[in-house]
Amino acid sequence: MPKVLGCRCPSLPAVSVRTVPKSGGHRRVTRTWVACLACTLLAGRAGPFAHGQDLVSEDDILGDMPVVLSVTRLAQPAAEAPATVTIIDRGMIDASGARTIPDLFRLIPGFFVGLKSGNEPVVTYHGLSDTYARRLQILVDGRSVYVPSFGGVPWYDLPLALEDIERIEVIRGPNTAAYGANAFLGVISIHTYHGSALPGAFARALAGTHNERKYLLRYGGRYADTDYRITAATERDDEFDSKDDARSSRYARLRTDHRASANDTLLFQIGALRGPREHGAAGNLTTPLRDRNASTEFVQLRWRRKLGVGSDASLQFFYTEHEWEEKYTTQYFLAPFGVIPVLVDFDVRSRRYDLELQHRLTPSETVRVVWGLNSRLDRVDAGDYYGVSDDTEYRLNRLFANVEWHPSPALAVNLGGILENNSFTGSHASPRLGLNYSVAPNHTFRAIVSQALRVPSVVEERADGAICAKVVDPTCSAPVPTLLGDPGLSAERITSRELGYYSRLNDTLTFDARLYHDNIYNLISILIPPGGIPRSFANTDHATLSGAELYADLRPDDETRFVFGYAYTHIDSDDNADNYSTSAPIHSVSLLVDRELSPRLDGSMAVYRLDKFAPLDGDPIDEVTRVDLRLARELKQGGLRGQVSLVGQSILGDIVEYQTDTTFRRRVYLALDLEL
Repeated sequence: MPKVLGCRCPSLPAVSVRTVPKSGGHRRVTRTWVACLACTLLAGRAGPFAHGQDLVSEDDILGDMPVVLSVTRLAQPAAEAPATVTIIDRGMIDASGARTIPDLFRLIPGFFVGLKSGNEPVVTYHGLSDTYARRLQILVDGRSVYVPSFGGVPWYDLPLALEDIERIEVIRGPNTAAYGANAFLGVISIHTYHGSALPGAFARALAGTHNERKYLLRYGGRYADTDYRITAATERDDEFDSKDDARSSRYARLRTDHRASANDTLLFQIGALRGPREHGAAGNLTTPLRDRNASTEFVQLRWRRKLGVGSDASLQFFYTEHEWEEKYTTQYFLAPFGVIPVLVDFDVRSRRYDLELQHRLTPSETVRVVWGLNSRLDRVDAGDYYGVSDDTEYRLNRLFANVEWHPSPALAVNLGGILENNSFTGSHASPRLGLNYSVAPNHTFRAIVSQALRVPSVVEERADGAICAKVVDPTCSAPVPTLLGDPGLSAERITSRELGYYSRLNDTLTFDARLYHDNIYNLISILIPPGGIPRSFANTDHATLSGAELYADLRPDDETRFVFGYAYTHIDSDDNADNYSTSAPIHSVSLLVDRELSPRLDGSMAVYRLDKFAPLDGDPIDEVTRVDLRLARELKQGGLRGQVSLVGQSILGDIVEYQTDTTFRRRVYLALDLEL
């Protein structure tokens, strides 16, 4: 079990810091085989970058109350944040036995995780979603990673190793007031380790019963005033026996943290991923077996200057490019010619340029303020099937701010909002008001009212897709429409009301309860005609969500930990186009038990239970129970340190979580971690 450590991690001066778990997997790392990244490192001398969150005292850092960074952009004790926040720490990541990032969100109340295929994980909150889950904002070290084309996150295309993640903050509820339009139902904010946190070399090898393979190398060190870490990995997975959905990936990532002066720090990151993903089926003339070649590249630079006591400014720029290359020939019936070959072009390329300025200040002992400006340019080029012309642009400019006021020691008031102007739906405002009142030490009630919106994605707004039977129509004079966007779409809107209770009893028990009522308008649905094409988009539905969520983290002693989550979700919807009302399970439960069996042996169990429901683009699913087990033993032999772990997933038998042809079968994998 990871213990609380009385030291300060340079990247997390405003959070509770835990030791790196015994799973050597999170302590050491790779050899520098990525030459282009190494050159960048040597050119850029870096040092500790504090994430811009060191405006709190050492007592706050090491105190009993966890501090969250993502809700308002101010470092705040969890009890004073105007949102419900769950932290997935490194100990939970290890104990869960998760092999991919999406699997971790099974631990969060109200979240659903499934697989449409071995290449298409689904992560949703409160249902209302298809595979692309467009209503969540996903951040990695403050960088938005949803793709502009579809508005969702291609989880398996992120050049990010699970072993590099220090913690994940999950905000349940709208947070557009801080992060803009896609933070419609919630925010997932992933934080990787600071460059100085994982010194030395580390290697991981993993093999599983469904041809799961992973080989990872990592190296961290220091050069002058620069802390750096380089990670490189290759992965393969065949996933489902019933589908041709194998995937493989090769990726590399560099992070440097540079201290330019006593007041200036610089974060630099660069990463890339390449890999094919199987789609279709062997022998199927309509959707033949083929590869979708995925690629992702990004670069991120963030400068921060400390301006004085309780004041700093930061400037961040990032560029991301994501591409799917997928062309194939299908057989299409066209009267009077009969069955003819048709070339289908599924290529999609998305690019994002993002610049953000942020300023935090403390005008008085009872008031803190954060404000900033953001400008973004998205460019999308999609093939004939989607019909998005070369370099279709989406422009966004926004002003955000939050004021935190303590009129008394027991009361925290947060008033914030964002003003946005975008090239699709014009100008919008999204406000939030939160009141947190401490009725006794470690016992806090909160009340939150907020409004948020989601802007249509580029495909929803601008698609004009078609396929051509060039055998009989060489000039494509009569294309067959496939997908039609609607430039007149309105932004989706939500008004959310929440009552909550937060309690933390020393280091023994953390308890968080949430009651919510959300009204959602202008839901964008995909309309499918009887013949299947052309598909189109329209604002068709209104939905009301109400429910309750409970989260408890119990540590009765230093060797034992229980993490429990429960969600009751009720959806009342018009269901004009989609069956939103059944898109989330009414009841869902998760339980994680972690126990240190001996000084070198750790065991854990994760249990997940879902009521019946029907994903929007999946099949009706009966009640599901999944149980995962993990056993890990620390290795020590002379100067060698590491860990061997054995994980069994779905050990009670086969389950169906999303579609009837994607049966998740019992599987086992073995991992070896070594600090070199």
